[in-house]
Amino acid sequence: MASKSSTNILANNEIFILTPYFVINFGNEVVGVEYFVCHENTERLHDIFAFKLNNMKQDIQSRSDVKLLIEHFYSNVVNDDLIAIFFNEVASVNWEKHMPIMIGFWEFILFSTPNAYTGSVMTPHFHLHALKALQPQHFERWLHLFNRSVDELFEGVKAEDAKLAAQNIAATMKYKLMGSATKNIMTIEKID
Repeated sequence: MASKSSTNILANNEIFILTPYFVINFGNEVVGVEYFVCHENTERLHDIFAFKLNNMKQDIQSRSDVKLLIEHFYSNVVNDDLIAIFFNEVASVNWEKHMPIMIGFWEFILFSTPNAYTGSVMTPHFHLHALKALQPQHFERWLHLFNRSVDELFEGVKAEDAKLAAQNIAATMKYKLMGSATKNIMTIEKID
């Protein structure tokens, strides 16, 4: 069980007093503590901060986890200086319509949920590429943002599956849209 005593911390050259008021246990292990936070010279602040004793993240386990991941990912995509243009201007994505499709797609990829996604992955991307050519750096950024989103929220087997799937999707789309110019081609020549 966590101690009930207060702890002083120094932040921005000010002392704050942390007093535990709620302990989160998982079996015999303390996985988190929520504290009242007070300034050294004031009453209890109105805000209550949660401090986790360790950075325990869960794996992706359900459609709601997929939804959280995909919404977080696309919130980064639409603000990215390199690839946002494809979503915000070129495709003018209707997010109310598009988001459930993407959540269903990733639910199908990660959990093989029947009928979660019933569309054509490549058709809209061929159209997008015809409007504004996608380049290798666009796929690299998309993959970077996806992996970062996974790592910020989750860890575990499904989280790694999601990152591997994203890598395969990016490579496949890049190849199908841009052709063999994006492949590392190895040639073998007969030496006389």
